[in-house]
Amino acid sequence: MIKKFLTSLIFITFIISIMGCVTVRPRYAPPPPKRIVRSIAPGPNHFWVQGHWKWRNSNWYWVNGYWAKKRPGRVWVGGHWVKRGGRWEWRPGHWRR
Repeated sequence: MIKKFLTSLIFITFIISIMGCVTVRPRYAPPPPKRIVRSIAPGPNHFWVQGHWKWRNSNWYWVNGYWAKKRPGRVWVGGHWVKRGGRWEWRPGHWRR
């Protein structure tokens, strides 16, 4: 009996954990980027990372931009939305050599 209960508990835990991995992608494009007034750079080795729209709970939410520190020998590739298979998916920003 205990073995059956533990097996069921493990199975239910597994199902709940993979449910959190499901990503819902929007069918329509994000709105145009917001125009904002950015603050002065905190130093000469900083650059502005553009804000972007985030899809959450079937709505678009704006994520503010921020100042980031430059990394020598690397180039920042900004995050962006791409249309794929009739849906939109977010490609996060990353550093490239």
